[in-house]
Amino acid sequence: MKINDKAYEWKGNKDEIRSLYVVGGSGTINGKTIEQDDFIIVDDGADLDLQPHEDKLDVFAFTVPAKTDYATYSQRMAG
Repeated sequence: MKINDKAYEWKGNKDEIRSLYVVGGSGTINGKTIEQDDFIIVDDGADLDLQPHEDKLDVFAFTVPAKTDYATYSQRMAG
């Protein structure tokens, strides 16, 4: 997602895990500074307020279910 000039609010869902990778630019998420190549995992269902800094904020984001009915990669590797 490309965020230019104004804030973007992303409503949370406690049943989902969201992962975000900052492809370009910089800004803030819920008041915390993020920069290019930062990777963020949000697993508490919190709403996200994304604000670009001077130019733009380019973020690759995806959502997965918090609980699955199959073993995830990390679960398979752990045991």
